[in-house]
Amino acid sequence: MDSRSTTILVCIGLYMASCVGIGLWAMRRTKNTRDFFMAGRGLGIVVTSVAIFSSTMSGFGFVGGPGATYKMAIASFWFFIGVLASYSICFFLLG
Repeated sequence: MDSRSTTILVCIGLYMASCVGIGLWAMRRTKNTRDFFMAGRGLGIVVTSVAIFSSTMSGFGFVGGPGATYKMAIASFWFFIGVLASYSICFFLLG
């Protein structure tokens, strides 16, 4: 095994160990479902907003949006107007 393969395996091992460590640390801090789903409401408005935006955009922006654009062509731009309005309302209510 050359040094490049060894370096890659060590990095993968360190990454896996850190994921397990973070998981065990988080498991000890989680007492009920509210702690699990909302992190005990201790993250703040900015982190919660970024989490909502990123999870929605990963599903709609990378899968649903291009699929709708391919299927409906120019008519799919109405989706984006609705998305902009719904994000505005969501962040207003979240704030």
